[in-house]
Amino acid sequence: MEPATIQHEVPEAGRDIPKAAKHASYAILQTDEKHLYVQFHNGIDPARHVTGGHQWKRDDAVEIAIAEVGGQAGPIMILRGYTDGTWQAAAQPVRTSSVLNRLQKSRVQYAANASGIGLWTAEWKIPFDALGLTPQTRNPRLAFNLSVRKPADNQLVMLKQTGGETWNVTGGTLLWMAQFGEMAVPNLKPSNAVIHILSVKKTGQMLKPIHGCEVCEWAKPKGCRLSASLKGPSTDAWQELSFSFVSAIDGNVTLILLGDSYTDPLTKKQLPVWVYMDNLRVEGAKLLNGDFEERRTDGDAVAWLPHVKSGISIEDPSVAASGSWLVKVAHSHRFTQRLRLTAGQTVTVRAQVRGLPVQRIGH
Repeated sequence: MEPATIQHEVPEAGRDIPKAAKHASYAILQTDEKHLYVQFHNGIDPARHVTGGHQWKRDDAVEIAIAEVGGQAGPIMILRGYTDGTWQAAAQPVRTSSVLNRLQKSRVQYAANASGIGLWTAEWKIPFDALGLTPQTRNPRLAFNLSVRKPADNQLVMLKQTGGETWNVTGGTLLWMAQFGEMAVPNLKPSNAVIHILSVKKTGQMLKPIHGCEVCEWAKPKGCRLSASLKGPSTDAWQELSFSFVSAIDGNVTLILLGDSYTDPLTKKQLPVWVYMDNLRVEGAKLLNGDFEERRTDGDAVAWLPHVKSGISIEDPSVAASGSWLVKVAHSHRFTQRLRLTAGQTVTVRAQVRGLPVQRIGH
């Protein structure tokens, strides 16, 4: 694992650009089945000594700030360690006493070594239950920041400058614990299964809806793109999304599998709302590998291409509607395949779709 470099100072009042740390710190993060480990290597002025005290922002210290993020950031859990092995817990907002009690009474382990010249180190062993996390069940999405106070340099440096308090993880970064698989990115709304049919040459008035779909009025020229959707498909069972249309001319179209998106409250960016799809069938045109079982040598599905960003192929017979493989798509994470249409030929598309649960965050 490459160490994270903690090298930006909190900017002075009225400044937007942080200064580089005079003596950088490095951090290494690891996990096992039950713990998060964080190790700090803190460079200091070799001509100076650590302060040895226990007051944050005055003495040499490290800080970990972490919060699970759902529709909004949960309580921020804060751990601060000092050069003699003493550590403290805090929480924001301060009224979250249950979170603070859990941190203080848990089996968090901390050790520090300040005997070297120009360097002191700190190590944490943090049980997941101290953080209220169960990553074996659901890999959480965590807002996260690391900070180091360096009194000799009169600096307070951070993994990512927040523009405010070091513990304000809404301006920090995200922590993905890769050991536990895909990060659970909580949805603010249920899944939405969507399939588009797009004229390759964007020919106007080419596509005519018959059943279960509509012309995309925003797509120009009109009649070059159709949309079919199933809002809020079941998360417990597969459902069928089906629609029919006809082409006015012979020509090629692109079948596009996509889902939805939402605005992330942490970053204000558009994030995916995923939906599963499997077992696609087309009557009136030729579709290849509709169940995604045929794989190329690179592991990708035969006949399917990514669009905007790639969707995700999943091998899991316990989840798939047929066979072992299925796909997961979202608004900007798509799979596509080109179809050849014949003028006047009715085309019917059927797909098995399944939603992903809306995640709820609890502490």
